[in-house]
Amino acid sequence: MPAAILLLGPVFLPLAEAIHLDLVQLGVMRTLNLAIGLFTPPVGTTLFISSTIAEIKIEDTVKALMPFYICSLLVMLLISYMPVLTITP
Repeated sequence: MPAAILLLGPVFLPLAEAIHLDLVQLGVMRTLNLAIGLFTPPVGTTLFISSTIAEIKIEDTVKALMPFYICSLLVMLLISYMPVLTITP
């Protein structure tokens, strides 16, 4: 995740400034998106690691995490479409 933040920062910064997106909101959105990517299939590395450590099938882990997926996506939608939640005064 730190590598993605460092590599994608210079790409997204000019785009955010061009559309007048608050940089704090951009940072929160990027961090949340990368975190969601870590625990959702098919690439979620933490999903595979935790399933291996717990010796549980990935399918069972995904079923147990379904409420967290829904909550994470709802929070992402709120942050994306309600900038008042993240914009600094």
